[in-house]
Amino acid sequence: MAILKMAKDANILENNMVQTQASSAGTLSAIIFIIPGMLTLFASGLIVGESLIGVALAAIIVVSVSSGGSDSPLALVGSDFADTAEFLGLIVFLITLAIFGKTVLGNKNN
Repeated sequence: MAILKMAKDANILENNMVQTQASSAGTLSAIIFIIPGMLTLFASGLIVGESLIGVALAAIIVVSVSSGGSDSPLALVGSDFADTAEFLGLIVFLITLAIFGKTVLGNKNN
């Protein structure tokens, strides 16, 4: 703007153009420099959160084992449920596959 004041024939439209370009440059710099930093902080938070959950789970297992409990204190079912779990997993996978297939093929006809 100071450069425009030195020009004798500068008008308000040129001043508005300079201000608009400066505002756009500020927005662009925010996109280029601030958003990657925010994403880095978000990723760091996920890493730290996962680490804290791992430490908490290890503490629960240590307390359970040292007090005479099992080494899997958070298990919801026994070890004899493995065959049933594999069968149920296969059924859920096939149902999900059928739903996705119907959705894709249904949209193909439209």
